[in-house]
Amino acid sequence: MPNGTFRQVALQVHDGTSAPLFVVKATFELIRNEPYPDQQVGA
Repeated sequence: MPNGTFRQVALQVHDGTSAPLFVVKATFELIRNEPYPDQQVGA
């Protein structure tokens, strides 16, 4: 199981008509990095 949250973004590029010229889709995962035991948060 992944530790992150998946997000999907879609961009549609139009030239003023109703049909898009092209569509760009990307899926990415946001991951929160856990601090190492010897690091202090906010230091």
